[in-house]
Amino acid sequence: MTPALFFFRDPKTVIKRTANSAYPKVISNLGALMDTADGRVAVNMIRFMNHYARSVQERLYIIQFFKDNSYIEPRRFVYDRDTDSYEAEEVKGAEAFKEWPDGRGINTAPFMSMMNDYFAVGFANTIGYAHANTGDTMTSVMIGGLRTVMNGDFEIFPGDLVQFYWYAAPLCRAPPAPSRLQCLFPRRSFEKDDFLPNGRRKPYINIWDGNTPCNVDPSVTFDAATGVRGKKRDADGREVWPLRPDAATRGAHYNLSYGQKPDKQKIVAKIKPYFRDEQNPRLMDWFRVFGVAIASARPNEMCDIKISRQSM
Repeated sequence: MTPALFFFRDPKTVIKRTANSAYPKVISNLGALMDTADGRVAVNMIRFMNHYARSVQERLYIIQFFKDNSYIEPRRFVYDRDTDSYEAEEVKGAEAFKEWPDGRGINTAPFMSMMNDYFAVGFANTIGYAHANTGDTMTSVMIGGLRTVMNGDFEIFPGDLVQFYWYAAPLCRAPPAPSRLQCLFPRRSFEKDDFLPNGRRKPYINIWDGNTPCNVDPSVTFDAATGVRGKKRDADGREVWPLRPDAATRGAHYNLSYGQKPDKQKIVAKIKPYFRDEQNPRLMDWFRVFGVAIASARPNEMCDIKISRQSM
């Protein structure tokens, strides 16, 4: 079973009013978001917000950046001791959003109506279908108590706060390898590579030019001593790190157990430990905390957690 999420739409977004319902709407995945150029824009919008928003105000600045839909060169601002100020430094090939042809800018504006804030409410106990033509749309969700669940890509220990993160790649039309097992290891992860292997966020990069965030991908890192950018990158230029073979095998087995298919990978929520960053607190990570780990677990092992959004 995967975490069930309640979604909250930006109140400034105008939507068609639907009939009132006695049951709140919950989801367990991001539907048919596909591994296409358009799909990767939507994925990167979620990644960008989750990594760079440190406050409600910065969240609003990032939303405005998406609405403006204008390409900005990827830059970071580095403190210069000699001038006692921050100097802009271009980061070539590190943009989160590329410039599209035909005057479409970075193509983020068309996806604004899809951007929601998601909050974990628990774990699904039963199957619920998206439409009544497919099956029963009602599902039961465990919103509190002890539960054994599948851990994500990061080791977890007793007492760790538990948050959810988006796992796996968007749907892949062409499997990356002929082996069914290998196909279940996505070419592009969703959020995994925005964290370090120990589960902490990658070091925060100062991308703020006043109220405008510069266009730097969340996976980018720099060596603290030399200032050189990390070199292990995928075909899109994102900095990546591999899972251990045993963890990758357990992850593939879990994917098969709930019906993930090589050519139809759903983006689902999985758990990871939450680490507080005192200097650069990530607003969206804190919103996604919903429990406490009761037992330790390696990546993609079963783990006991206490689900509780009211008191921890």
